[in-house]
Amino acid sequence: MPTSADKVHMTVHLALPRDSPASPAVLVVRLDIRKGWHVNANPASLPFLIPTVEKVTIAGSPVALDIAYPRGRNSHIVLQGTAIRVYNNDTVLKASLSGQALDRFKATGSLILGVMVQSCSDKGICLPPATLISSLPYHS
Repeated sequence: MPTSADKVHMTVHLALPRDSPASPAVLVVRLDIRKGWHVNANPASLPFLIPTVEKVTIAGSPVALDIAYPRGRNSHIVLQGTAIRVYNNDTVLKASLSGQALDRFKATGSLILGVMVQSCSDKGICLPPATLISSLPYHS
């Protein structure tokens, strides 16, 4: 049975602070979503919809992130009188890593990024959610 991972992939890179060491490092995630499909925005438009959620762990421990989820676009799909907001292909999610998290990342040499998505066709057929996983090595 197909899952959301069959319709959505991601590319990830880390933007390190250049000007000021006090500036946070930023994880930049681009969602590659198959034509004719989308994922729910965060926050989800209705309580029963599954939002796109980004999480990071370093050496098995969760990392607090400051995530800038984009607003999403109006999908023109209306459920319970609410127009559903979604992310389409090339949506970019940005998450700031604190200095402490960046130090842990440097010390361990890698982090694990998980992005949970539920892909739905533009006709409103949704697949089971999936968590897209990427292991990011530290490069200064």
